[in-house]
Amino acid sequence: MSGPFTLFSSSEEATRALGGALGRALEPGMVVLLEGDLGAGKTVLVRGVGEPLGASGVRSPSFTLVNEYQTKGGLLLVHADLYRLDENGVEALGLEDYLALDDAALLVEWPERWHNFPEDALRVELRALDERNELIRRLTFRPGGPQAEKAAGSVLSAVRAGECPGVEQIEPPQGAPRFVPTQPTNSTPLSSSGARNPSCLAETEGEDEGNGR
Repeated sequence: MSGPFTLFSSSEEATRALGGALGRALEPGMVVLLEGDLGAGKTVLVRGVGEPLGASGVRSPSFTLVNEYQTKGGLLLVHADLYRLDENGVEALGLEDYLALDDAALLVEWPERWHNFPEDALRVELRALDERNELIRRLTFRPGGPQAEKAAGSVLSAVRAGECPGVEQIEPPQGAPRFVPTQPTNSTPLSSSGARNPSCLAETEGEDEGNGR
C-alpha cells in the first residue's frame, strides 16, 4: 500500500475542489475520517464532496450529529460530527449501522471519539498554516486499506492531472510512520445527552508542522 501524501489548499474554493475530487472517488462502504481543529475546513471539504454527487445543502451536523444526503447516483452520503459526544454517546449513535448498508459512504468529523471505525478508512487531517489567513490549509491523506487507497489515489491523480494549477507533488519518504489520531486540545467531550481554478501544492509527509494549529 502506498504511503500518505500532503496537499496545500490556498483558498476555500481550492478546499472544495479537493473535496469534489474525493466525492468523485467515493464508493459504497467507504469511510472518511476528518481530523482537525475547529475551523480547519472539515465541513468545507464535505461540501465539496457533495457537489459532484448532486448533494445540495450540505451543512455542519454539529447539533443534529448526523446528516444524510441522497445523491443523484444513488449513494447515501452520511456526514457525522462527533464533537459533542463522549465514547458512550458515539456508541449510542450507531455509526456501525451505516457500514452495514450497501449504498452508504460515511464521512466523520472528530473521529477520535469513535474507537470502532474500520481499518480500511481514509484519514484526512486538515490544519491551518497561517492564523492570519484561515483559508490556507494543509490536508494530509492517509489511507488505511485498499478501498481508501483507491480513493486517495484518485484524488492525487486529479492533482497530478492539472485540475489544481500550480501543483507540485513529492513522494513521501520510505517508512513514513502510520497516522495515530491525537485528542484535540481545544474541546472537552460531552455526554450523549448533552470558479474551479484552485491552487494546491503537495509536499512530503515529514515536513515541519510548526506553523499548524
